Amino acid sequence: MYGYRARLIASLISLLIFLFIRFPVPAIIISVAGVILYLFFSRLRRKTVVDNGKKWRREGALREAQAYLVPYDNIWNNLRLSNKFCSLRLGRDGVTITGKENNANPYRTFRIIASKVHAWDDLWDMFCINFSHNKTYDGLVEDCRRFQLVIEENHIQTDLPVKQAEQKTIKVTEKIDINNCSEIELTALPGISVVHAKKIIKKRNEIDGFKTIEDLFLFIKVRPHIEKQLREMICVNKMKGAKKIKRNSERTIDL
Repeated sequence: MYGYRARLIASLISLLIFLFIRFPVPAIIISVAGVILYLFFSRLRRKTVVDNGKKWRREGALREAQAYLVPYDNIWNNLRLSNKFCSLRLGRDGVTITGKENNANPYRTFRIIASKVHAWDDLWDMFCINFSHNKTYDGLVEDCRRFQLVIEENHIQTDLPVKQAEQKTIKVTEKIDINNCSEIELTALPGISVVHAKKIIKKRNEIDGFKTIEDLFLFIKVRPHIEKQLREMICVNKMKGAKKIKRNSERTIDL
């Protein structure tokens, strides 16, 4: 093998000497161009191998955690792993990793300050591989301890005012009596708007309450699938404390 290479190199050297003797200018140009191309392709090949190794490792780790990545459009910067318990973010600088506890008050956060063993390029990939749907904030902190990382923790209190409208939620657990319920309870039913609720209350006061559920459906005219849902959620009872309104056009006749 070495003898073959030696003969090949000797042949190339002899060819170059022959070219320099017979055609000196083209031989010099070809030699310089060959050296430049060799240096360029060797450097490009070395860079490509290093970058592909990092890219393949990163993409492999992100495929493991693709379901928890927000967003997934850039695999190098501004990534965030998130589930219902916690989230982990990689900064744009590629070395700032911060964790946060979700749905807690006060919530906890940490920032990785230093790594004793692993390179910064490998840390995010390791977190991606270990992240799952049941990963908690304490689990992230435990991962930091296993990876021998130095972290800084904070507790943040949030006292954000919640709108009264958002706090008021009505859940229909029992059947609603359409003759005795309030306007809010009526609007909680599917297909019943505020306008419908006001009309129902006005009508039931005029007729001293609906006699059957069919009377209600004849009055408000809902779609069949809404009607099917309402039949399981409403009932009709005698109206409490209601008096029939006497209209001006009505007359009392003694017999």
